[in-house]
Amino acid sequence: MCQVGPPPGAVSDFLLLAGLVVILLAGSALCSGVEAALLTVSPLRVHEMVGRGVKGAQLLQNLKGRLARVLVMLVITNNLFNIFGSLMLGALAAVVFHHHGLQGTALTVFSFSFTVLVIVLGEIVPKAFGTRTAASTALLAAPALALLLKLG
Repeated sequence: MCQVGPPPGAVSDFLLLAGLVVILLAGSALCSGVEAALLTVSPLRVHEMVGRGVKGAQLLQNLKGRLARVLVMLVITNNLFNIFGSLMLGALAAVVFHHHGLQGTALTVFSFSFTVLVIVLGEIVPKAFGTRTAASTALLAAPALALLLKLG
């Protein structure tokens, strides 16, 4: 009997791979965008927001006072997504591609494509967005950053 369509498990393997790509890109993008926002929003603007009673502004001001520690945490987290995540994703891709007979250039194309995606969607676009929306992005991220600092 001739089988038509992908082999059993092929769709779920590739969906898992695609899901991990999305998670890694989202994590990298969040770190990059928040980093840019924190570096862009001025202390004067944060002070003004505190004076107006903007929700989360006091927390943001406290984080800006410990900016070096916050940035170290963001850079480490971003590197975990970009480097460790890429290594794990590459290993999984190699297994999936081999299992489905896609040896050869498939892994090279996947690795190159993922690298381009990380640069564009995980670094450039989020940093541009974080810079343009610095105050609102920094305010939105402040509670999560404060929690991560307490845990770390």
